[in-house]
Amino acid sequence: MNKPTVSCVSCLAIFVFVGFAVAQQERSPTAGEIVNRVTEVYGSCRSYVDEGQSLDEFRPGIGTSKSWVTVFVRPSSFRFEEATTFGRSLFGRSGYQLRVVAWKEGAQEKLWPPAERLSTDETLAGGSSFVASFSHRTTERVVLSLLRPDLFRGNNLLGALTKMELEKPAKIGGRLAFKLDGKFMGEPITLWIEPVITIASIARLHLDYGWPKDLLGMQSEKWEFDLMAFRPPKLKTEYIAGEVKKTVKELDSLLESLFALGRTGETDENKVSPPQRNAHKKLLGLLRSRAPLFWAIGPGNVDRVFEINYSLAPKLSFHEVPNQCLAYQSGPNPRFQPTAFGGG
Repeated sequence: MNKPTVSCVSCLAIFVFVGFAVAQQERSPTAGEIVNRVTEVYGSCRSYVDEGQSLDEFRPGIGTSKSWVTVFVRPSSFRFEEATTFGRSLFGRSGYQLRVVAWKEGAQEKLWPPAERLSTDETLAGGSSFVASFSHRTTERVVLSLLRPDLFRGNNLLGALTKMELEKPAKIGGRLAFKLDGKFMGEPITLWIEPVITIASIARLHLDYGWPKDLLGMQSEKWEFDLMAFRPPKLKTEYIAGEVKKTVKELDSLLESLFALGRTGETDENKVSPPQRNAHKKLLGLLRSRAPLFWAIGPGNVDRVFEINYSLAPKLSFHEVPNQCLAYQSGPNPRFQPTAFGGG
C-alpha cells in the first residue's frame, strides 16, 4: 500500500475574534507572547463555534475525509459532530461513512453511537466518555483544552509546545497571520495565528455602527480591500471600503501614497513605483466601486475615515470625516460634513 498523503499535516489554524493586544505594538511580539495571548482569549470566550475539514488520500479517489463542527457556550455546554467518509466517496462514489456526535450540558453527557471504541491511553478528567471521545482528535482537543482547561486537562497542545520560533508573517486567505514553528512531543509543528484586526473591525461595524451582518464582508473580489460594507440597493459595489495595516507606519505610508496617486489619477500600474503598488490597487478598487467612504485602520484605536470625491475621476480627493459617518443608515444617502482635508 502506498504511503498516504495528508492534506492537513501538523498545521493548526487558530483565529482569535478579538483585538490582538501584542500584535498592536510597534515591535514584533515574541512566540511566547502570542501563545499566551491566544490562551487568554480562548479562556475568556463566552461562546465559540468552528467547522473544519481534512483529507487523507492514499491514492487518487481513495482515502479518508473528515468534516466537523464544534459549538461551545460557557460555562459547560458543548456539541461536537464529526462525519468520516472512507473509500471512493471522496469523489461522490459509494463509500462508508461514520458519524459521531458528542453532547454535554452541565453534568449531563451523551455520546452517539454509544458503542464507539474510544482510546483511553491518556489520563482524562473523571474517565468521562465525552472527554475521552476527543483523545484521538488533535485539533478539537486543542480548541477545547483552551476553552475549558479544567475539563480537558492533559490535552493542552499549546502548553506542550517547545522550541517555538516566530517566522516571517504570511497570509492565509489574503489576511496577515503570524507563523510559528516548533516541536510537539518531538515532532515538527506549524502554528498559524491571525492578528485579526480585520475581524475586529468588522465586529465594530456591526456592534458599534449598526451594520447588519449580511451586509459586511472581508476581502473584495479582486483583493483590493480587506473589509467591505454594502448599502442596499447597491449590493454589488462597496459603500465602505476598508484597509487594515498592522503598524501605524504602514498605515501612514499607505495613505501618503494613496493621496499622491489620487492627485495624479494614474491608472497604469506600469507607471507606478513598487512602493506604491499596494496603494494603487486601492485606487483602482475605489474607481471600480465608487465607494463613498474609505476606512484606514491600524493597530489599537488608530483609524481614519475619508469621504471620497469622484467628480474629477480618475483623479480623487480624500476628505477626513468623523467616525460617526461609518454608522449604518437605511434611508437616503447621508451627507457628510468634512472636518479636515486628508488629501487631494
